[in-house]
Amino acid sequence: MSSFSGSGMDNLLAVIFVVLALWLLRPRKTGVAPHTLLGLGAPSWINPILVLLCTLPFWIGSAMTGTVAQDIDLHALLFTALLFPFAEEVVFRGFGFVFPVLALRWRPWAACLVQALCFGGIHWLSQHENGSDQAGTIFLMTFLGGLVFAALDGLDRFTIWSGLTFHVSLNAAWGVFESDGWGWLDNGLRIVCAVLALGVLLRRGAVHRRPAR
Repeated sequence: MSSFSGSGMDNLLAVIFVVLALWLLRPRKTGVAPHTLLGLGAPSWINPILVLLCTLPFWIGSAMTGTVAQDIDLHALLFTALLFPFAEEVVFRGFGFVFPVLALRWRPWAACLVQALCFGGIHWLSQHENGSDQAGTIFLMTFLGGLVFAALDGLDRFTIWSGLTFHVSLNAAWGVFESDGWGWLDNGLRIVCAVLALGVLLRRGAVHRRPAR
């Protein structure tokens, strides 16, 4: 078994659990398909592409301040940059944000805050148990990340694809370049990318809502 088997099984079980929970908790007369309630509705690929472009500062900054990892493990990169982020987005943003808003009629800000606290808490717990001295920083940044991912999803018609794109791109850059990962520069670049992505989607939403003349 690979070193990712345990984490992979945890993520798979979490996804299975939320799918079952959604099936049991969803109102029967919403008229909305279950996969849509989980944020897996048909994407508008323009928004995820724009979000991907907004992560370029993190890639450029990582390339300028770090070096390309000499021992890139494509198998490990597949898990850390794609499979694990996808599972996290389904669990935390799909079930934790989109489902409460669309099916349970939560206010978006409340669902956004609750899932972000859970997302940050899970990361803090794993680091705390490992004795990491960066557990507090990691909680703060993953909490903020949870807020950003959910906000991007809300701006993208309550689908998880824009948040997932942002998540995948930053994780991929972290895997490709050797760096501290949670230093002030890395975290600063993450914030810059988040502001850019949110600004772009807000701008697109404002343009689409503008009445024709």
